[in-house]
Amino acid sequence: MTWKAPLLVGLLLLGAYGVVSLLKGYSMAPATGLGGATAGAAAGAGDKAGAKNSAGAEPGQKGAGFNATRVTSAPAIASQGPYPKAVFAETEHAFGRMEVGQEDSHDFVIKNEGEAELEIAKGSTTCQCTISEVGDNRIPPGGTATITLRWKPTQQTDNFEKGAEILTNDPVNPVFQLKILGMVVPRFVLMPSDNWEIREVNESQPSTTMGLVLSPVIDDLGLDKLIYDETRMKIKVHPATAEQVAQMQGKSGFGLEVSVLPGMPVGTFQYPLQIVTNAPERKADGTLGEKAVLKVNITGRRDGPVRILGPAFRQEASAIALGAFPATDGKSVTLNLLVRECPDEGLKILSVETDPPELAAEFTGEPKAVGVAMRHTLKLTMPGSTNRILKNEESPGLVLIKTNHTQAPEIRLKVFLNAY
Repeated sequence: MTWKAPLLVGLLLLGAYGVVSLLKGYSMAPATGLGGATAGAAAGAGDKAGAKNSAGAEPGQKGAGFNATRVTSAPAIASQGPYPKAVFAETEHAFGRMEVGQEDSHDFVIKNEGEAELEIAKGSTTCQCTISEVGDNRIPPGGTATITLRWKPTQQTDNFEKGAEILTNDPVNPVFQLKILGMVVPRFVLMPSDNWEIREVNESQPSTTMGLVLSPVIDDLGLDKLIYDETRMKIKVHPATAEQVAQMQGKSGFGLEVSVLPGMPVGTFQYPLQIVTNAPERKADGTLGEKAVLKVNITGRRDGPVRILGPAFRQEASAIALGAFPATDGKSVTLNLLVRECPDEGLKILSVETDPPELAAEFTGEPKAVGVAMRHTLKLTMPGSTNRILKNEESPGLVLIKTNHTQAPEIRLKVFLNAY
């Protein structure tokens, strides 16, 4: 079986990071602007001499931050010579790829190439901005100052553009716009996201699905170990091809071929898989932690030799829906089970377990032949009670039936109900 082709088709149908799932439940967020800067950053480093900014720092003090506000006291433009001349070697810097929580900064150098003292001040800004220590924010002829723009993203975004406005008394260049550019990407990409579905279940052979684990920022992402139920699944690891990595704008990664073995219970199944990588996770404070553990569920549905009929049965979820009803009234529903290839002694119910435990499940009447199958009638009853019970798709109930059928030793059905 070739695992690359079907997975590649899936990748071509999806935009880069469009279905991304990150450690701790990440998914690519729409591009948003991060208005404002770090709380508590100082403002007004360009205020007049003797005044203090909101962080308590003297004007021009090194390390003073700046919030997204506008300085009202811009330097007075020089009206007659000799004049200052403000020159930046660059006014834009591309960070490239950054991660959520990862802080980065860039230094912009301003030089006074004029013949008079250059005054500088901060205007509006969308990131933290600091000016190196210069006397009262004044740069002598031939002198320089460093303006640092720093940003720590808190959300993923395809592209970001942050910046700061620098005001001067240079009549030719009274305002400069400094910019930092880039994109904020997840550290890990799961493809598909957190549910890897097996769409077609084979009764006699393993049923297989594929997934990719990629990183847009790690050069050598690899696998440390896998944690899963080895009695239910078998997994093969493949290196991701260069084409697969490039299509998802990644740097490195690997693929997993997951096979569910024959004989899983009739109904829906969900088996957890933990992928322990060789790379550390990025913690909320921006530091690196222990090896990242990515979690996915291997899901699907097996019909087997049992077909369930009835208006209360939701086939797509293998669930019995009792609906909403007053708890004191209770509720009953009836289903038909068409069972093929029954044992010679007939189908025997060995045990029935339910959740909630007060839900009663019993087979009623005599089985009847319907073509090559035998029809069994299953009745579920939720007795009247003063207890309120909610079982939904996020937290379903359960009916687990164990039988003597070699191809259906377990029939596992979800239960949805709202006894209010």
